[in-house]
Amino acid sequence: MAELTPGRYEGDSGAWDAFVEEADNGTLFHRLSFLDYHGERFAAQANHVAWTKGDALHALMPLGLFEEEGGLVARSPFGASYGGIVTRRDLSFHRARELVGSLVTYLRELGVRKLIVTPPPKLCFEHPHDYLEFHLLKEGAACVVSELTSYIPVQEDPLPGFRHAAVKAIRKARANGVRVETNDAVDDFYPILKANRDALGVVPTHSAEEIRWLLKHLPDDIKLFMAYKDDVAIAGSLVFRVNRRAILDFYWAHLSEYQALRPVSLLVYEITRWAARNGHRWFDFGTHTLRMIPQEGSTRFKETFGAVGAFRSTYELELSARASAPAAR
Repeated sequence: MAELTPGRYEGDSGAWDAFVEEADNGTLFHRLSFLDYHGERFAAQANHVAWTKGDALHALMPLGLFEEEGGLVARSPFGASYGGIVTRRDLSFHRARELVGSLVTYLRELGVRKLIVTPPPKLCFEHPHDYLEFHLLKEGAACVVSELTSYIPVQEDPLPGFRHAAVKAIRKARANGVRVETNDAVDDFYPILKANRDALGVVPTHSAEEIRWLLKHLPDDIKLFMAYKDDVAIAGSLVFRVNRRAILDFYWAHLSEYQALRPVSLLVYEITRWAARNGHRWFDFGTHTLRMIPQEGSTRFKETFGAVGAFRSTYELELSARASAPAAR
């Protein structure tokens, strides 16, 4: 097996994105067409890495290099939810070791002192495995946080998999005339989102302008679902097509004065049916822990739809000196 060595990617963004789409673990967040929404914000830090043989891509990794705390830190992702090495579907244990080992050497040569990486959860994989994480740990990485993301299987008729409370809420929304549609009505959605986040003391990750950019430039991958009572927007959900296997609800938002109509439950139902019609396997609700602190209300609500949790873990590897692997027992 010929060795692969990493280098800065200088090729075409279309070739990069095509590789991600066909990869075993590639996601929307690995695609350059998605990262473009940042414009020039991270242009100076971007140092995307590719492993090539001739003109063929064998692996890649979106990467940013940042001066932090007196040293150079490599981050994957930056400005996205998932990062890490994207591989072909035929990845072997030994190839994974080669990719991780060569990445460590490459980053050390660049003077990087720390690597921080958050791979996608396993529900995004065609063939789930932990080869890359295993070799990161062997290199001395530490898992510094593992959040739980909730997900359900996608079905055209999801009601049999929902608990009674969720089914009752969906029926109540319908009985009260709540309707759901997909549109580009950011002006309807963003004030609801901002009001929800203001109540929590946080700021939305994206501005209204960035959401408009995503809906315009990635119409097949970003969908806005809105719930209306009569002509009043009362709830919304911005959904990302992560890859052909999974969708991710990136934002939920609702008007508290209409919560009794259960519009969010109807959104879950309609989004699940849409995902089934488009061939997806999993609907990821997003995390229900924050810095490993459970958000109990969110957890209970998501579990009414049959959701269970999967890890979204972040690893840190100090590169200034190789950490010793623990002795085998």
